Amino acid sequence: MRVALMPDSVPLSGPRLIEWLCARIEPFGLFTGNLMTGLSDLSPHPPRSCRFRERTTMATATARAITAKLDLMFDAIDTDRDGHVDWSDHQRLIDRYLNTYKVGKDDRRAHALVVAYQMYWIELLRHAGGGSRLDREQYRRANRALSLDTSRFNMVEGIPHAVFDIMDTDGDDSIGQAEFRRYLQVWGVSDRYAINMFGQLDIDGAGVVSRREFVHAAREFFYSSDPCAPGSMLFGRLGI
Repeated sequence: MRVALMPDSVPLSGPRLIEWLCARIEPFGLFTGNLMTGLSDLSPHPPRSCRFRERTTMATATARAITAKLDLMFDAIDTDRDGHVDWSDHQRLIDRYLNTYKVGKDDRRAHALVVAYQMYWIELLRHAGGGSRLDREQYRRANRALSLDTSRFNMVEGIPHAVFDIMDTDGDDSIGQAEFRRYLQVWGVSDRYAINMFGQLDIDGAGVVSRREFVHAAREFFYSSDPCAPGSMLFGRLGI
């Protein structure tokens, strides 16, 4: 080992060496987790400075991805393009679902969809601190808060199940490609990445998207930091 090539101030072993390496590697965007694993014999625990930087980097990436997804959803649901979302935007979305899938307003599935979106909207307003409409930033914050607070309404479960029941036109508890394309039509999504996402949503390769797989995609949309995850691209490719 040619120690002479290292500056005199460099610690030669132990936790201080790991901290010194982390401080010099991380500015180049390299992941220090592998370094910590490889040098685990030098220290029983990673230095707190490295652990903090890793957590901060992951949290920032997750927040950026979720913000980009919520912005796509905001743009899709802001049907009158006034820069705000209110209940009338959600009512128009519900009407598009019913018209596209030819479901009558007296159908139990239609009632379930309306109730799910009403609960969702009430909870968004609660997390936004009141009012009757939300701008983009309020919409982001309220959706983030609601995705974590399931004490009154679990939007990541409730709405996907109600939507799935509307989409499953033949009642076989699965969604075919034609039914999925109509879903994208409801949301006005024409991005080819979203259109081609059907095969990736079909996790078990059965040729259809099951209820479990559809709800899983919804969870990915609201929670995943991976911009290329199938659920992350339900409204199109993320520009991050």
